[in-house]
Amino acid sequence: MPTSRATRDAEIDGAGSFRPVRILEVELSEPLPTVDATASRSGAPYGSAQVLVRFHGAPLGTIWLDLTGGPVDAAALASEIDRRLGDRVTHHVEADRRLGGPGRCRDRFRLPEATPMVSVVVATFHRPQMLPACIDSVLANDHPDFEVLVVDNGPDDERTATVVAERYGDDPRVRYLQERAPGTSHARNTGTAAARGEIIAFTDDDVVVDRGWISGLAAAVLADRGIACATGLTQPYELETEPQVWFEQYGGMGQGVERREFDLSMPDPPSVLFPFTPGVGSSNNMAIRRAVALDLDGFDVRLGPGTPTGGGEDLDLFVRLLLSGHRIAYEPRGIVWHRHRIEADELRGHVFGYGAGSIAVLTKWFLRRPDLRRRVARQAPHLLAAFGPRTGPTTDPAPVPPRRPPTPHAGWRGPSWPAPSSDRSAGSDRPHERRASDDRDGTRARTHPDVPLRRGVGAPHRSPLHRAHA
Repeated sequence: MPTSRATRDAEIDGAGSFRPVRILEVELSEPLPTVDATASRSGAPYGSAQVLVRFHGAPLGTIWLDLTGGPVDAAALASEIDRRLGDRVTHHVEADRRLGGPGRCRDRFRLPEATPMVSVVVATFHRPQMLPACIDSVLANDHPDFEVLVVDNGPDDERTATVVAERYGDDPRVRYLQERAPGTSHARNTGTAAARGEIIAFTDDDVVVDRGWISGLAAAVLADRGIACATGLTQPYELETEPQVWFEQYGGMGQGVERREFDLSMPDPPSVLFPFTPGVGSSNNMAIRRAVALDLDGFDVRLGPGTPTGGGEDLDLFVRLLLSGHRIAYEPRGIVWHRHRIEADELRGHVFGYGAGSIAVLTKWFLRRPDLRRRVARQAPHLLAAFGPRTGPTTDPAPVPPRRPPTPHAGWRGPSWPAPSSDRSAGSDRPHERRASDDRDGTRARTHPDVPLRRGVGAPHRSPLHRAHA
């Protein structure tokens, strides 16, 4: 496992100039590096660094380093880690000691000998240049048995098919599928129907996954028969541009470094309208038992990127899982890095998709659930807080410098978008999904009328998964 991985981004310094932010990770069981302000992708030196700190693979949190005064050597880095995350380091060492020695924490996440196959579904849309980095990272995983299903959504040329054939045609683990119906939900459902694995892991073409990602999520799902789904920690892959930094400042995609489980009986739910609002995770970093996904008819094809809602498909699936009596585990060892939107217009559409999708899901269930309508009426004074920018604790005790987008972009929130992982406990980092602005112009999916349900709770009508297991 590499001890560090430079990515990029940018911050605003006091003088108003834009400085990229270097992204890297360090492993405390290995020698710490010197962090310097190497040239960013734009050629400008990094002004700061965001460092994910890990110990025996487990994420402990992120710290922020100022690079404007020169490199931060290993001793200074160790001092900053101790200052910011010392309690977590001590807790980890003591837990290892109780288990029998250094590194024994990994035993808690050891997979069973008869580990089931995992099918990784990668939904892609018109991004053949990004796709290889995602597939390569999945193929580098240490899991003993997995396949990769690349689902090309609404292709209008052969670029993606050519990339997959030329780079992975000799690898029996990789399969290429096409789904002509527009929308990420259609693509994921096609992958689910074709999957051979007992567990299905979902990610996207703008994501790079950790070497232990598959095993981390699979172990979380297999830890208990009552757990049907697991989500993981999503970090920024790069922070090279101002819009990428804005996304992190507004909430990003992370859910923190503390393992948690969600069910309807949890004493401290993440929001006043749980489970109908975000806070569980996102579909670019999740795994689910295939049998459960089929029983619930997968993702609602009326929701998500490529539909008028632009998002909400993952939130809706989590709602149906929880209402069906299943538990969802958040496992921070399942780490991925997401490429945030580079341009302001892309970010505007991305953020609007969060808002529109979340409101669409809340509306769907508001119309179906009298109990939700009563809760909304009771909690009306608190809803603005639940649907505003995230204000809870973060895993990063020294977060991105507090700077909001300038006035011309202040309307990005769309229909009061809930921060992707709002109201989560003990966390920083951010959920994601490819949203409405992902080059899907002219390919909007048609919505379906609401009809009586045939299977599961709140299952979408006429899901293609019905045909897969009818």
